[in-house]
Amino acid sequence: MSRAGVGRSGMTRFGAGSGDSLAPRFAEHLQERGLIQPGDKVLVALSGGLDSTVLLHLLRFMSGLPRQTLCAAHFDHEMRADSPDDLHWVRGLCRAWGVDLRTGRVVHPPTSEDQAREERYAFLLNAMAEEGAACLVTGHHADDQVETVLFRVLRGTGLRGLAGIPESRPPGITRPLLPFSKRELLVYAKRNRVPHRVDPTNRDTTYSRNFIRHDILPILDEGPIPGARDAVRRLARIAGENEEAWKSLLPELLEGVRKTEKDVVFIVRSGFLAYHPALQNRLMREIFRESGIDLGEVGTRGVLEFTRTGESGRSYSLPGGFRLSREFDVLRLHRPDEGDSSETRVLVVPDLEAGSGLLRLGGKELEITWGTVGPAGS
Repeated sequence: MSRAGVGRSGMTRFGAGSGDSLAPRFAEHLQERGLIQPGDKVLVALSGGLDSTVLLHLLRFMSGLPRQTLCAAHFDHEMRADSPDDLHWVRGLCRAWGVDLRTGRVVHPPTSEDQAREERYAFLLNAMAEEGAACLVTGHHADDQVETVLFRVLRGTGLRGLAGIPESRPPGITRPLLPFSKRELLVYAKRNRVPHRVDPTNRDTTYSRNFIRHDILPILDEGPIPGARDAVRRLARIAGENEEAWKSLLPELLEGVRKTEKDVVFIVRSGFLAYHPALQNRLMREIFRESGIDLGEVGTRGVLEFTRTGESGRSYSLPGGFRLSREFDVLRLHRPDEGDSSETRVLVVPDLEAGSGLLRLGGKELEITWGTVGPAGS
C-alpha cells in the first residue's frame, strides 16, 4: 500500500459544528443493534487501508460510544514485495493512537483470494481468543455487500449466498460499518484527517472482486437502472430475512425425520422423502452440516440420489471418511472409525461434459469415464 493522508491527527471530537454525519449515525447504529456492549474488549482487524483505519478511528476517538477496551490485529499475507511497509505503518499508527497491536504473517504466501481470507481469519480468531476479546470487528461496508452479492450471483449462489455478508456471526465477528457506503468513509477520513494506506493491487481487475468493483459497478451506476446498488443491498436484506425465517422452521421440519441416539444420527427415509425436493435438499445439508460435513451441491445430489434409490443394506461414501447407510426405512450416518464391507459409492455425473469418477459396487471399486458423442457420421 502507498501512503495517503499521513499524520498523527485523529483526536477530533464531534460536535454540532463538525459537519460530519457518519459519526453520530455510527454511534446510533451501534446502540440500536447492541453490537458492542459496555465493558467489552474489542479487537479491530486492521489492514491499514481506509475502511479498517476509519473504523479504528471511530471506536478510538468518537464520544458517545459504550466504554470498551480496544486493541488491533494486523496480518501480513506477503503477497506484495512492499507488504512489510504496511506492518511498519500500522505499528506507528497504533503507537500514535495508543492502541495495542497484535501482528502475524503467513508461512507461505497464499495462491488465491480464498486461501488468503482463510489464513487471515485463522490468525484473527486466534488473536481474539488470546486477547479475551468479546468481538472481532472488521471494516466491511455497504459497497462490500454489493460486490459480495454480485460475485455470488455470478457464481450461481443459492438463497443463503444472496444474503451476502452478515452483520455478525459466531464466534463474535461483527461488521458495524455495513450500513455505510465507501463514499461516506472517504468523506469522514478527509474531514477528520484520518491517515490510511492504499493497496495498489486493489486496481488489478484480474481479481474477481476488483473486476466487479471497477468494471461492473460503474456500468450499473451509469446505466438506465437507477439505484442499482441500493437494489442489490435490498436483495441481500430480503434474502437474509428469508434465511432467518428458514432457520426458525428447521426444528419443526426435522422433528420426526432426524433422530439422534448417543451421538449417532438417524434419518427416517419415508418421512424425509415426503417433503418437497427443495426442502429435502436444504434439510439434508443442514443435517450433515451439524455433523461437520459440508456436502456442496454435487455432494448433496449424490446423497439425495442414494436416499431415494439406494437399496437396503448398502451405504454411500462421504467426505472425511463418513458414510450413509440404509437399513429398510432408516438411514444412518456412520463416523470415519466405523467399517462396512457392503459399502456402495454412488457416482453422480454433474454435467454433460467429459469426466471420470469412482463407483463402488459389492466391495469392488470401478473407475468410470464418460463423455458426449456426436451424431453418426459427424
